[in-house]
Amino acid sequence: MAKGSCNCGEYKHEYSGEPVAVAICHCIPCIKTAGQNGSLNTLVKTDNLRPDSIPSTHTLRRESGKNVTYDICNTCGTIMTVRAEAMEGLTVFKTGTLDDPAEVEKHNKPVQEIFTRNRPSWCDAFPGCEQEEGQ
Repeated sequence: MAKGSCNCGEYKHEYSGEPVAVAICHCIPCIKTAGQNGSLNTLVKTDNLRPDSIPSTHTLRRESGKNVTYDICNTCGTIMTVRAEAMEGLTVFKTGTLDDPAEVEKHNKPVQEIFTRNRPSWCDAFPGCEQEEGQ
């Protein structure tokens, strides 16, 4: 069981089973919400995710015309998970919310880097990651 929490510790969540995928994402929404040049994301089956409370949500319609919903801690505003209509049955578990660095090392090593067309030229590709210009 991989356990995570928000910045203030009020919101906790966990997932069971192996991740479906782990990717570094350089899409514009991930850049903006992470406040850096990308985000480390763990894709899990929605049925394997267990939040301990009901988060605030913020839904945006993306360029594709599909909605993306951000689940956010009600107290500190940490984005905990992301649900996209385009990925039915799957949820993005924000890897940075994991509490145990050993868990990241063991199960959450990225294997793919996506939306690399948005990666800054001064940022090298992550070693061992499949590279995708889009998704």
